This record gives sequence, structure tokens and C-alpha cells, in this order.
Amino acid sequence: MRLFFRIAQDESQKSAISPIQTAEGEKCPDTSGPCKQLLSSSSVTTQAQTFAPYNHPSPGDPPPIQQKGGFRNVLFKYLSMQPGTENFTTLNKYVYFEDSNVLAIYDGFPKSKVHLLLMIKPNSPLLHANAKCQSSSASLPNSIEDLRPHHLSVLRHLHKVAQQIKEHLCILNKGMRIKLGYHAVPSLVPIHLHLLSQDFASQCLKRKRHWNSFTTEFFLDAHIVLDQLEKHGTFEVKAFVPSEHDCLSRALRCCGQTFRNMSELKVHLADGNCHN
Repeated sequence: MRLFFRIAQDESQKSAISPIQTAEGEKCPDTSGPCKQLLSSSSVTTQAQTFAPYNHPSPGDPPPIQQKGGFRNVLFKYLSMQPGTENFTTLNKYVYFEDSNVLAIYDGFPKSKVHLLLMIKPNSPLLHANAKCQSSSASLPNSIEDLRPHHLSVLRHLHKVAQQIKEHLCILNKGMRIKLGYHAVPSLVPIHLHLLSQDFASQCLKRKRHWNSFTTEFFLDAHIVLDQLEKHGTFEVKAFVPSEHDCLSRALRCCGQTFRNMSELKVHLADGNCHN
């Protein structure tokens, strides 16, 4: 059973997944025919949603799934799973939320108490409608540098869902701070948005690069990525990030202090007064 629900319009719809509402007859750019799907976020409305409590099935011990192309492509296994297919029961435990366009899963190696990955589904109606209308490929982007104008609608929806989950979890965990962002150079594909609490209380936070990947310019705020895509139709990482090596090899720093190793940093993080 999926760990999500939609607030239905009446009692008879409680178990149904409400579809995204679309605007009929919107004109396609550079085409003569009308689009039967929506083209911009302004014409998208989503049903109100409720979310499950955060309950990671097995932090630091993800399912041993073999994926063609190695670990870098493991997220495709979640995006392609269907009832009755190999490993469905195991993988389904890691699903936090999904709708017709996006999938949110628990990070297999969470770096904080709360750590989700949100992805665009390969068969997303928003993705395919906009790609068709702009004569573009509907393939999933691997990174933020692969984003193009036809990804805008589905990216806005992805960010909206992430924001709703963030607000929900902050209510359940009073005082929790959560950030939404992308790695400049992701270790996994396709593109995925990190939803991460700022406590960094996790046994999976082991290396300097783990810390620096979420606390330096390497971690790009979601709204910056969307803003640049809206303004320029693309996102250039080099305009915001010095270099991958520069960011990930820096000394461990937090709250204006420098720490010699991860053990010292974790003592600092555990004292409850950190405002990284």
C-alpha cells in the first residue's frame, strides 16, 4: 500500500487518486493544432493533499537492487516498478508519496533525520504534454544543466509537492528546518530534488564530502534553479559553483568554526545549538 492519500471531494472518492486538472485548447508554440494538455503552471491546479508521517523503513540499509549501469542508475528501478514486477514489494516500502507526475522516496542513505528524494516520473503527463508542444524530447533530464523550457511545468509541480511535504513535516516536527535543493553534479540519475532536514543527525553522514555536498554552494536551492530556468531557459552550474572539487574538499566548517574530523563535527551538531 502506498504511504499517501489525497483529500477527496466526497466520501465516495476517498480511495481514488484525483487527476491533475488541465486546460483544454491551449495553443502549442510553433504548431497549428491545440494542445489537449496544459502548457504552463498557471493552468495547473492540484487537489489538496495529506501526507503520511515520516517513517524510514531502513536507514542506511537500502534494498540490494541490481540495476543496469550500476548504482548511478538505481533510481530508475523505483521509477519503473509496477505491481507484480521484480522487487516491487521491497521497493514500494521506500515510496513516501506519488501522483501522476512525481515520485518521492526515502533516501537509501539519509544524511539527516528527514531525507527524501523527489523525482519526475518518465510517463508524467506534464512532461510529455510540454515536450510534444515544443517539439522536444520527453526524456528525463539527468541533472539541472539538462533542464530546458519544456521541463518548467513539471518542475514547478515537483517543487510545489516538495513544499507541501516540507510544510507537513515541519508541522509534525516543531522547530525542524528543512531545505529543498539539487546537487550541482549529482551522483545519481535522473534529476532528483533533495528534501533534507538541517539536523544532519544520521549514521550515514560519514565523510567530508557528505557534509560539504549539502552545506556549500554545491547544494543549489530549488528556487534558484527554477528562477534561472524561467529567466534563461537553462541553468549554468559554473555561474553558481566554483568547482566540484573545490566545494567537496573544503575543511569541515559550521557556525563559523572549523572541525578536524567528522567526529568533532558530530559532537557540535549534537549539542542542539547549531544553526548551520
